[in-house]
Amino acid sequence: MLSTAEFWKTEAAPPSLPLFNKNLGFALSIEDGAKALETFGQKWAKAFPTAPGTESKDGEVSDVSEAPELGDAGPQVDENEDEHLRIFRRDAERTFKLKLNQDQQISVLSHYVKTYGDYHQGLSFVVSAIMLVADGSTEGKEPLVTKKQLALARRIATALAEDKEKYAMIEAWKAEAVISAVDGYVLMEILKKHRPQLSSQLERNGILPEIWFQRIRCGLCVHVLPLVALFPFLDHFFTYGQPFLRKFTLALLALLETRIAKAGNNTSRILEIIHLDLEVMGLSKAELVDPASAKTKIAEFTDLCLSAVNSAAASCASSSAKTGGSEIAAAHEAASAGESRSNTTTSPSADLVEILSAVDAIDWAVESTRQYDLRLRARMERAKAQAATKEESDEEDEDDEDELSDDSETEEERLARLMGGVTLK
Repeated sequence: MLSTAEFWKTEAAPPSLPLFNKNLGFALSIEDGAKALETFGQKWAKAFPTAPGTESKDGEVSDVSEAPELGDAGPQVDENEDEHLRIFRRDAERTFKLKLNQDQQISVLSHYVKTYGDYHQGLSFVVSAIMLVADGSTEGKEPLVTKKQLALARRIATALAEDKEKYAMIEAWKAEAVISAVDGYVLMEILKKHRPQLSSQLERNGILPEIWFQRIRCGLCVHVLPLVALFPFLDHFFTYGQPFLRKFTLALLALLETRIAKAGNNTSRILEIIHLDLEVMGLSKAELVDPASAKTKIAEFTDLCLSAVNSAAASCASSSAKTGGSEIAAAHEAASAGESRSNTTTSPSADLVEILSAVDAIDWAVESTRQYDLRLRARMERAKAQAATKEESDEEDEDDEDELSDDSETEEERLARLMGGVTLK
């Protein structure tokens, strides 16, 4: 999309797209867009050449099925019949200006929900980011003419959902993303051992994974990282999967430890720091309007983010060299035609090596299951206490957040259903 003249005439014109709130000089022209397409979009197209169920009888890829025609008003659906479609439309309208681009995004989201039956807004974030650097030209034959960006976004979303061991996004893209909290608590256990003061501060201020980790786990850092670090983050995630995301999260928290410590018991400020709020990170609104006036500050901010990304990637590369990578990782690396400054890996600093290596040292399935059981028991204990209180007062509290969704369904059964009955990885 960034590589098309149409984008710069419409989508890039003021007011800024939400996706561009953290542009910070990453893409300022169609030439920058062409570079992004070459560095990321074309590379990903080779790394994810097909998605399950998209190969026709004659061997041609047909990812464009069910897509709106270019110039058409988009999918003709009665949005009153489907709550998901109303949500998709609102999300798309907040993401892109052109209805055609909105409809392309909606088509990907609709296809995903038809296939997997659930939705989390994080999927919308990821799809929009992929579309941004994908090829914005057209492909296919009438009546299935569409933009290549739609096909790539669909292929990647499908791959991330289908590979439950490597990416495990199908559980993260559920309305109730239980796995996000479970994974977050495992990371907090690692943090407690290797950064005890930081862990204590977060726990003391009630900053639990349910609050801060979803933007990383479900949204894959879209709207968190500046674009110059976001696309390398996605690039490495596509290569290494969940181990990279876990190591990145720990690296980011470790690099932000000093800033977080200075925030004391200011819960809101701590959350803003973890979410890399630009003003909290020292960039004023005036400086964001004119990035050239804040080159030094922007460089410091982006370098911090890239340090977390590259340290995690280097640690994964070291681990992968010992164990061997997946077929997709091999194809992904083979497709690389050159690395930019923002897409290189450097060895993590000495103070990060130990905490990043801790991700490899634990049995993630065992630890995540243990955390799942701990959270389940805690919820059941709260439910018992609430039931006892209700019995004593003989009052019904319909608004209780821990009220069981179905009187015939136990809390354990409900959480198991939300987790999809899969083994946690």
